[in-house]
Amino acid sequence: MVAENSVFGSAASSVRKRVHPALLVGLAIVLVLSCWLRLPGLEDKPLHSDEGVNGWFTLRLYWWNLYHYKPNDYHGPLLYYVNLLWFWLLGPSDFALRLGTALCGVVVPLLLLPLRRFLGVVGVVVTGLLIACSPTFVYFSRTVIHEIYLVAATMLGVAAAARFVGRPSWRWASVLGLSVACAFASKETTVITLASVGCGFGLSWALGRRQAGDDRVGDPDLFGGRSRRDAVRQMLAVGPASWVMGLLALLVPMVVLFSSFFTWWPGLLSFFEAFEPWLEHGVSGRNQKKKWDYFVWLLVESNGWLWIPAVLGVSLAFFHRHRFGLMLSGWALSSLSVYSLVPYKTPWCVLNIELPMFALCGWLAYQASLVLRDPGVQPARRFAGLLLVLLPVLMSVPQLRQSHEVNVGGYDDPQHSYIFVQTKRGYYVFLQDLFGVGDDPRFAGEGGPAMINVDPKNPTRWYTITRGWHYDALSYRNGRRPKTTQIDRADIVVAVKRGLSETARRVSRSRPEWHRESYELRPGRRLTAWYRQDLWDAYQARGGRESSPWPRPPAEEIYRPPVPARFR
Repeated sequence: MVAENSVFGSAASSVRKRVHPALLVGLAIVLVLSCWLRLPGLEDKPLHSDEGVNGWFTLRLYWWNLYHYKPNDYHGPLLYYVNLLWFWLLGPSDFALRLGTALCGVVVPLLLLPLRRFLGVVGVVVTGLLIACSPTFVYFSRTVIHEIYLVAATMLGVAAAARFVGRPSWRWASVLGLSVACAFASKETTVITLASVGCGFGLSWALGRRQAGDDRVGDPDLFGGRSRRDAVRQMLAVGPASWVMGLLALLVPMVVLFSSFFTWWPGLLSFFEAFEPWLEHGVSGRNQKKKWDYFVWLLVESNGWLWIPAVLGVSLAFFHRHRFGLMLSGWALSSLSVYSLVPYKTPWCVLNIELPMFALCGWLAYQASLVLRDPGVQPARRFAGLLLVLLPVLMSVPQLRQSHEVNVGGYDDPQHSYIFVQTKRGYYVFLQDLFGVGDDPRFAGEGGPAMINVDPKNPTRWYTITRGWHYDALSYRNGRRPKTTQIDRADIVVAVKRGLSETARRVSRSRPEWHRESYELRPGRRLTAWYRQDLWDAYQARGGRESSPWPRPPAEEIYRPPVPARFR
């Protein structure tokens, strides 16, 4: 037996191969939970407004191979190209739209595997369990937004950086470069991520103490057991090939994605232009300004008392000047500080704080497990070690319960802060009426009724197109009100608060008779629809909403319109 080092003291180590079954069983449990919470019922929740926009961008790629990165309002291109893959395989649908983010959320725990030498089997499994059960990780894995791709790239990048500083090689340099490229191709807030992770490694380098552990006996030193100077010299002496490979792995994917596969070269310049407006959004708060403690309370709401083992992990890392523990501590504390200080706050950003927090809980459990493996440790210390191993595992149970309850039936419950301007289930009543009216025999083979949507900030366009209505028949009025002559030719008119009063006046002046209905859209917003009276009467004669059930499957073949002139 070989002495194994731990911040709690010495422990005994067995041959490394004997822990493999535990790792396989633990990860299998984590993956089953992760799939169970993320994949079933992906179509149940109405699309958020942002999801409707992301679905529309992906449809443009699917139809016309058209995507231009917009630096002012939208994030990077990776999400759309991943979605496109699933559209090619499954066709456009609510399930295909959300499948990419759901699967990305499933595999995040697997990206911990390169950190096994620092987290051990216990740490990898515990961290993976917390990620798998986290209510926010689950909720935003089931939502088509960019954040989960950023978090996945961050996890892989941190693992690659930790392996590179311990034993520099071109392989880990390449993985690190690719991770940073995917992060930037997801969101501009990668700058915050790089700064936070950099703070973690910098803190570890500046304050950490060399450890005696190595790859054979467990708990190895983050910098390979080297002094600070030697660690820097080793990285600089790795040779130009490693740096070139890392740089290519960074630049090639970014050029490919931001140039839209070499079809839109201005996208490369737009990447740099994006930081000015997003910096302004962050400083001003724009329309998402929240108090500094917003993320603190969000962490408590979604993770309960899990902050306790995280704080214990930070304390332990600083007390023993443990290099890997300090890296996680610096990453977690700087992430929480920066996101708290920036006025612009959206709930999905909490994933960037939870990731290092969960890793700290896993690291603490691993250090405690080393004590349990030492037969010479006093019973009181062994009991304390057992509690620290079990503590995060037990705390994952309420996480699991909340994740299941929210995503099965509470997906639009405003009592949870991370459910953010989510489309309400009452919106499905609108879809019942909308498609019920559109089922009128006079529209058979015509691609659906002529519809004017005065506010594009909702997912109606996605639902109508994927259910077989022609894009050409859907008029979207972004900041403009429809003319009375346009309303005269329409079959359905839809508006929300911003354009409601003026649209209502113009509808009242038009020639046809209209039936008006109001529906839930999202918190603080209702949707109003006008249907031609003869179409509404015919719909009611067919049975009304009972004749138009929801969910309604997507069309087997979706109409592919010609490229609009403004996109040519």
